[in-house]
Amino acid sequence: MKLLIVSDSHGEYDNLIKLFESHKGYLIIHCGDYCINEKLLNDYNVIYVKGNCDLSRAESERIFSVDSKKILLTHGHKYHVKSTLTNIYYKALEENCNYVLFGHTHRYLNFIEDGIHFINPGSFRDTGNYVEIIDDEVFLKRM
Repeated sequence: MKLLIVSDSHGEYDNLIKLFESHKGYLIIHCGDYCINEKLLNDYNVIYVKGNCDLSRAESERIFSVDSKKILLTHGHKYHVKSTLTNIYYKALEENCNYVLFGHTHRYLNFIEDGIHFINPGSFRDTGNYVEIIDDEVFLKRM
């Protein structure tokens, strides 16, 4: 399993292209607030959800599996992640997820609770942060 996770890029079109180009062979995931034409995301086969700043018809939440790991992908605003992770935690429990990938707070977060791995890569626009997951090992990277 090789995942690239990015969030809150807020229009950083050229830097997203550089990031995507440097991660060929990874499954690329965007946690929302991309604020660009979705064609770029589709051209790179990105799995993405819309954030509160995206004018999009994309889903605001997705659940999918990679290598038998069930992943909840959401931007996080509908779960009020700036004030609590309780709502998103219970959703992950309800859906039997192994990973919760989200953004919205613009802050990096990485912890495991009751066997569920919660990851927020932080704001790509503000910090250049992104996350790589390789065989369940999490790496915080910076562009």
